[in-house]
Amino acid sequence: SPPYKILLEDFGESSIKLTAQFFVDIKDNLERDVRSSIRQKILAEFNNEKIEIPFPQSDVRIKSDSKEQ
Repeated sequence: SPPYKILLEDFGESSIKLTAQFFVDIKDNLERDVRSSIRQKILAEFNNEKIEIPFPQSDVRIKSDSKEQ
């Protein structure tokens, strides 16, 4: 306690930024383990609900300045 909160922080170009606030007894848990566990649970729930995470895509063009003779 207190209960967790999910905050909508911002809208990105192809994303939304969420912040999860929660409390744990840090004596019994390593911070990175807690963060990893929470992220895995969020990802599993997104997958269950068929929510896809968009990833930016870019086109890359390679331009050559060499002149063929």
